[in-house]
Amino acid sequence: DRVRDAMVADPRALPGSASAREAGELLTRPEVRAVFVVDGERLTGVVTRKTLVSRVVAAGRDPGSDEV
Repeated sequence: DRVRDAMVADPRALPGSASAREAGELLTRPEVRAVFVVDGERLTGVVTRKTLVSRVVAAGRDPGSDEV
């Protein structure tokens, strides 16, 4: 039961062509802790608040044009 309790019923996912801003918008929701990056049905990455801040915001990149 512990694994089931930790599972997310509706995980959020975006294609790799989505902007960092789109990922950030999803991550502002308290129930969303990570956004999966997918290519079709294949998982290609994971974006968290921490990675978004360190790799986009702190790096001075443009969240509107940088892809996840």
